Amino acid sequence: MTAPSLGLSCASKAEQRTFTSVANVTIGMVAIVFGLLLGALASLKGITWVILALMVLNIVAAVYTLRLRNIPTRSA
Repeated sequence: MTAPSLGLSCASKAEQRTFTSVANVTIGMVAIVFGLLLGALASLKGITWVILALMVLNIVAAVYTLRLRNIPTRSA
């Protein structure tokens, strides 16, 4: 029995490069907007609120990752 495809492994090399490039640009844009929002929060409320916001986001991310299901790997 084979593991379900994750999508990227079925793409050609050229498509993989395109998918990776789009993902990198998207992550960069989200990081810029997120930094802008955190900077605005720091200007309006102070650095303590930024630290608290980052702590809350990290806790939410940790809880989310603990709830992910395992994906079986393919054996060689």
